[in-house]
Amino acid sequence: ELANGRLASGSDEGVRFWNVSTGDSVLIGKGNTRSLICINDDMLVSGSEARSIKLWENGKCVNQFACKNEIFSLAPIKVNFS
Repeated sequence: ELANGRLASGSDEGVRFWNVSTGDSVLIGKGNTRSLICINDDMLVSGSEARSIKLWENGKCVNQFACKNEIFSLAPIKVNFS
């Protein structure tokens, strides 16, 4: 769930933002997007069977990472890469 009464959902269609009060929705990204994780109010991460992870900021894909395998779930973790 995002701030300001918004929700994000993922499906075969893509990433969709929902306004909880009105029920209206906006499609912000196309393609198979099965898993979503909200990072903060304006940022989320999606994963798909298309073997990619996308970083979304303010409704736009700002980065994409290719993977060897399909993505079925995402989880927030803290990792020190030093």
